Amino acid sequence: MRLTEAAREFLRYGSPRILIGVVICLWTVRVMVGGASLKDGLVVALILALWPFQEWFIHNLVLHAAMREGSTSGRSTSRLARVHREHHRQPWRLDLVFIPASVYLYSPLTQGLLWFALFPRPLAVTALSVSFALSLFYEWIHFLMHTRYVPRSGFCRGLWRNHRLHHFRNENFWYGVSALSGDRLFGTAPDHRQTERSTLCKSLGSSAARLD
Repeated sequence: MRLTEAAREFLRYGSPRILIGVVICLWTVRVMVGGASLKDGLVVALILALWPFQEWFIHNLVLHAAMREGSTSGRSTSRLARVHREHHRQPWRLDLVFIPASVYLYSPLTQGLLWFALFPRPLAVTALSVSFALSLFYEWIHFLMHTRYVPRSGFCRGLWRNHRLHHFRNENFWYGVSALSGDRLFGTAPDHRQTERSTLCKSLGSSAARLD
């Protein structure tokens, strides 16, 4: 698959289109608000530094929570966890790759409340703009990893290899998708040659992980 073909397929889905619209709107608002300063750069640096760990915690402690709770049906856990279980069961089903649409009902509001509580208005808009831009980057990288496209750059190939190991070697490691720092810090990026092959990569411990 060529990258242009992957991009066309990517834009067929709702989550990328929503994120593109949100990012364009937020950056437009940021330009209109004005008052850019060095503090904006510091906010950008802060969010970039936190992003890998946010991604790691959500993937590990939210999306994989069902298995650690010992659920066998997937019904007692959040819908996000059930969607993720189904994603592991059907890793080549592209509609399960993306952030569920329901997340967009509350994510902009909760993030907005957080950043506006922490920063003055211009910096809060900067924070929102960067955060949603990173979400779009995450969606794009995650999508590519589940297509026939094989990245050429060293950075993207590292991400690609990391995620394939998570899906097909051992689901307890390699939680990073668009960044690897979280795995390195928390010790979840072992040498795959010395890591036991798990039989639960697809089921995440559930025999009936269905969306209903």
